[in-house]
Amino acid sequence: MGMKGEEQRDNPDRYSADKRKNLLRALLDENRGLADRLLPEDEWETFQQTDRLPAVQRQRIDEAVKQGLAEHRGRVFQLYLPGLYAIAGMLLVVGCLSLFWKVQSHRWAVREQQRLATIETLTPFWKTVSNDTVAVMRVVLADHSVVSLHRGSNIRFREPLDAHRRDIQLQGKARFDVARDTTRPFTVLVNGFATTALGTSFTIDASGHSRVEVWLHSGKVKLWHTDKHYKEQYLSMPGAKGAFEPKRGITMPAASKPKQRDPGQPFIERNGTVLSIHNMALDNVMARLAKEYGARIDCDQQTLSKVSYTGTINIQQERLEQVLQVICALNHLKLERTDEQHYRIVNQ
Repeated sequence: MGMKGEEQRDNPDRYSADKRKNLLRALLDENRGLADRLLPEDEWETFQQTDRLPAVQRQRIDEAVKQGLAEHRGRVFQLYLPGLYAIAGMLLVVGCLSLFWKVQSHRWAVREQQRLATIETLTPFWKTVSNDTVAVMRVVLADHSVVSLHRGSNIRFREPLDAHRRDIQLQGKARFDVARDTTRPFTVLVNGFATTALGTSFTIDASGHSRVEVWLHSGKVKLWHTDKHYKEQYLSMPGAKGAFEPKRGITMPAASKPKQRDPGQPFIERNGTVLSIHNMALDNVMARLAKEYGARIDCDQQTLSKVSYTGTINIQQERLEQVLQVICALNHLKLERTDEQHYRIVNQ
């Protein structure tokens, strides 16, 4: 099949008459001695168009013409071959560049996504937690500090917390049980007034118009203001109280001389309207609260006797239900109310 195709391409009869003349003329111009080799000069001069060449001479001329056509086609191919090589090379280079660009574009896209994900993960943002319920809400921060957020109050803080400080903005009232971290002070801010601790528990009430009150339950806190005009104060005794008012600054009520006690000895004592509790079994705390508020509190005494509580409670300013909600939130207990002055505390 291949040989037959080659013969058809080299056969002059497959071209038109004008095409055959042009091919033969080009062939004779390129091979000046071809005509003499095929037919002697005297025979060319005596040859008439009406004469018919012998079969042997016709075959020789036919073979010579086919060979010439083949050589002519080969020269044409060789003429275009460098150009074809150049085009093929350019196409190969363009293809490689296109493939390289696609691969690099994919890599850049993946790296950009990873960079954005890293930025999103590392860049802190301000998070707000609001308590729109009637109960005290227990909020656990990333450093394991616990915030007992009262009804209608909210806190705002960075998430994740800063590497060198823990700042919380408060509106309303909340108790803070701070996880100890000496390298990162824990500060609660209320309109410029600040309470700073390292590891302690305290309650802040900023529900008033301009007055902010702080009760210390354990540890030590510093009271200060971003306006250096106000003098800073310290609370270091459980049950101590501090306050801030724009006109009066940071104040602390005069403290009576504390009684000498064994630091590990549990106690409950009342100083004015403030009930101070230190390391007291929770069943005894419930009995004392029921007496102070004139209410009935049912609980499993055997279970609560194994749990201790430390804190301060202002009986005049804090409702019994709020106090019980905070205690239950801190100790994973559930508060049930049967009527106005009857409560039940059960395990969750």
